[in-house]
Amino acid sequence: MCTRLFVESVFMKKWISTSLFLGLLYIGTAQEIPIGSWRNHISFSGVSVVVSTDNLIFAGNEAGLFMVQEGIITPLSKVNGLSRPGASSLAFDSQSQKLIVGHSSGEIDIVDENGVANINSLLSITQFANKSINAITIYENRAFLGTAFGIGVIDLESNEIIEFYSEIGNNGQVLGIRELIVSAGRILASTDSGLLLGDLETNLLDFNNWTFISPLSDFQLTTFDEVVYASWENLLFQLTSQNELDTIASANNAILDVNSDESALYVLTRNGVEQLNVNSFIPIISEDLDAASSFAVHGSEFLVADTQRGLLQLNEQSSTALIPNGPAKNEIQGIKYLDKLYAVYQNPGSAILDSTGYSDFDGVWTNVGLPVPGITDVEVFQSQTFFSTAANGFIDLDGEEIDVSGQRNDISIAAMSSNFNNLYAISPRSGNDIFQYDGETWQVFEQVGGVSAADLRLSFGGLIWIREDPAVGGIYAFSPELNSTFSFTGSADGLPSSSVRSLAIDLNDQVWIGTAEGPAFISNASFVESQTTAFQPFFEGRPFLEGESINAIAVDGGNRKWFGTDEGIWVLSESDEVIDQRFTAENSPLLSNEIREFAYDFESGEMFILTDIGLCSYQSASSQSDFFQSDVTIFPNPIRTNSQEFITIKGLDFNVNLKVTTLNGELIYETFAVGGTATWNLQTLSNEQAQGGVYLLFTSSFDGEQTFVGKVAVIR
Repeated sequence: MCTRLFVESVFMKKWISTSLFLGLLYIGTAQEIPIGSWRNHISFSGVSVVVSTDNLIFAGNEAGLFMVQEGIITPLSKVNGLSRPGASSLAFDSQSQKLIVGHSSGEIDIVDENGVANINSLLSITQFANKSINAITIYENRAFLGTAFGIGVIDLESNEIIEFYSEIGNNGQVLGIRELIVSAGRILASTDSGLLLGDLETNLLDFNNWTFISPLSDFQLTTFDEVVYASWENLLFQLTSQNELDTIASANNAILDVNSDESALYVLTRNGVEQLNVNSFIPIISEDLDAASSFAVHGSEFLVADTQRGLLQLNEQSSTALIPNGPAKNEIQGIKYLDKLYAVYQNPGSAILDSTGYSDFDGVWTNVGLPVPGITDVEVFQSQTFFSTAANGFIDLDGEEIDVSGQRNDISIAAMSSNFNNLYAISPRSGNDIFQYDGETWQVFEQVGGVSAADLRLSFGGLIWIREDPAVGGIYAFSPELNSTFSFTGSADGLPSSSVRSLAIDLNDQVWIGTAEGPAFISNASFVESQTTAFQPFFEGRPFLEGESINAIAVDGGNRKWFGTDEGIWVLSESDEVIDQRFTAENSPLLSNEIREFAYDFESGEMFILTDIGLCSYQSASSQSDFFQSDVTIFPNPIRTNSQEFITIKGLDFNVNLKVTTLNGELIYETFAVGGTATWNLQTLSNEQAQGGVYLLFTSSFDGEQTFVGKVAVIR
């Protein structure tokens, strides 16, 4: 199967096509993002793989992949056609102009001017849990794959796996391949059990035709002047015609990788790049490369994949980091949308303090270091930005400590939230203390319930809902006005499980509780008493998402509930009766099925989704409603049907009815807004395409009162 995408033609041209560049620019910076579109927010501050050609550079990590051409950096991902995010290995065949991308899942993508061909045949092999593609090398129009359970061979003309050598160890043992090279009709593979050699002229399905030439593992391999070289620790070996390893030279430090071009052989060490000169190494570039994993030769420069500093472009005069715009790292621990999206990197339950600071996104990512480590949360209250920390209380935008009257500054804060009147913060120490700030003074409510708070939410009536660490379990509702606490700790209180992993309050002031065994809700978040219990939502006659770990819950502008699990995302309608959307890594560009957290932009309708491997976002067809409906926007208008799929109307009343008619008043389409946003897919009530022309848009409230009239032009 080959999917055409907009990276086509870049491999056959010396410049990125205008449509590609403008398309990416639109997705990255436009004010109005098309409904249904996805964006990745990947950090490339750590890069693990790199490959280059004369005018192209490809680099990435397990979360993402990007291309560099003439100084222009272009992300490549599932959004534009790849089967999986990131790459575990890369190779480029200059003859066929194909990029081969190996994934840790076992899938392979082959990218050329025709689009992306996905090879997923290894997924059907069930006896091996680990199917990672660890290495790829090109030989005579074939790509040889080093996998966790053997060697695969791809015919680059048909884009199919034509051979697979698995049981090739002693007595037919299955071996994991870490590195391999093919030259002069021989395969040399670094395996878990040693360095293995096979002759392509023999039947390599028979393990007897494979020979171990060294019991050592973790070799790095390359060819130079049609000779195979292998490095191990600080030694460099040459493979002789008698299939033996001959020691050539030794370096002062361990060799991290070995590579070559037409003129020389080079090694990468933690101190830089060195060139082989007869039987010794000559230092070329001195650079601290303790975190380097691999490198490529690119003309007169060297491209180093560094797991801490990104892609380094080194020459004798300079060292430059090529890093696409993104968050500081992919190990984000928390996200929140306030005036913009914020990301923090401290796990509140960890004793190890993270020194990254925070990142924010408002069309462009900005990464900010702060002098105080361990940032756990951020909140904006009365135009002041507060950061909470795991060991140093509160700080401001400049990293200065905020004095909490009568309190030591070395307090641990897990989370914050605010309303019009107060800022609230929860400390998980000494039985969960709550800090309240009204803009002038601080008040502390000590030991409000529980022992290890992880999060808090505010009801419309000012009740504070506290989620305990899932390992401890339960939730608590605290009233600052009454200084009283109500607890919900298990099945006796209506919870499917005591292990609570997420908490949200919807637009009807209901509490939604995500547990390790499914969701529950409490019907009134602002009023609880000793008889109050939680209920499990039912869908199609059974408890909704029964047995699923509800890791994250969010509420969008249409009061739809988004549930993030280990198996992807469910979006439950405002009435709780319909599954509006279902996203998985298999049916969408979602990075991973393991969802950690949501953050929602009520103005634009964009849902940010934190997964176990990184951050992405989805432009939903929802937004916060405008109860005065004074600033309704229609986009695109006019719409050219060959470039857009939806017309979006924003700024409407909450969940109003939208009607589309001709100028003569004929009704051709009808729908309801989701929050303050409605969409028209240019279809009629009979599921036919609407003709070109001018159409009227009407909205009406539930009592039938007309609230908005607009026009849109459809160009076909």
